[in-house]
Amino acid sequence: MNLRFYVKRGVGGESRRGVVFIREIVPRRAIAFVARTLYGEPYVRTNMWSGTDEQHVHYTFSVPPHHKGLNSLRVKIGASLGLPKPGSLAVFITEHYWGYTRRSATRTDEYRVEHPPWELYGVWSPKIHVSFGTWYGHEFRHLHGAEPHSVLLAEGSEISVYKGSRISL
Repeated sequence: MNLRFYVKRGVGGESRRGVVFIREIVPRRAIAFVARTLYGEPYVRTNMWSGTDEQHVHYTFSVPPHHKGLNSLRVKIGASLGLPKPGSLAVFITEHYWGYTRRSATRTDEYRVEHPPWELYGVWSPKIHVSFGTWYGHEFRHLHGAEPHSVLLAEGSEISVYKGSRISL
């Protein structure tokens, strides 16, 4: 579960599509530790549950210990849509191969990510109950209860993440 921004960065004649994480919430301590330590990414660990059946995909995660309640996402699964169409919003969101992270007030790192293209599925009836202010910071609390602009469900895959390097801004 994460909140992220999608970005483009020009390097020479290349346009690098990338992601900047505000926070990534994961179920395993090791994943959070490696992401924070090696990549400076804002990963946190909490209890999480997920599941699928023939009609739904859902994710639930607990709130920090000092708050009460659960956060959840749920969508009804539609038919396979195949790979996203070139130039579409879905391609921009699913096919980003660079990550950017702020290491300090004067340092930003860039790292490369590899994965195969991800198959999309139709989605209906998205239900989003997330305490955005609690998880992502006060400046994002206005998202609580807001209707999403778009909802995508992608198959996903294993990914490879490569060592990053400092970039000049």
